[in-house]
Amino acid sequence: MLPWIKDADTIKIVPITSKIKVGDIVACYEESNSRFVAHRIIKTANNNIITKGDNCFAPDPDIKKEDLAGKVAEIYRKSVPVTFGLGTERYLIAILSRMNILQLLTRIVRKMKFIFS
Repeated sequence: MLPWIKDADTIKIVPITSKIKVGDIVACYEESNSRFVAHRIIKTANNNIITKGDNCFAPDPDIKKEDLAGKVAEIYRKSVPVTFGLGTERYLIAILSRMNILQLLTRIVRKMKFIFS
């Protein structure tokens, strides 16, 4: 989920008690890799949810709501809360991710940091 969630970050996952929406970050168990993943919802259709990591080009396979482990409510980086990406901006992030623009922007910023550091 780079750039919003990094490897050393801690996330708080809560049960889904309200309607989940495009832009929400949800967690589910990935059987093929025997691990939990947290990805952003980019589309909902009927009972199916389509998620995608913010730094991935391809969406994940459809997920049923009942297969979700929960919703990411909080992100902590070195014990400090990270709020960007969980507020109203999550809708724009989901749209940019869905169109693969976010991934390109992330790569450009990384290259610029490398060039100017």
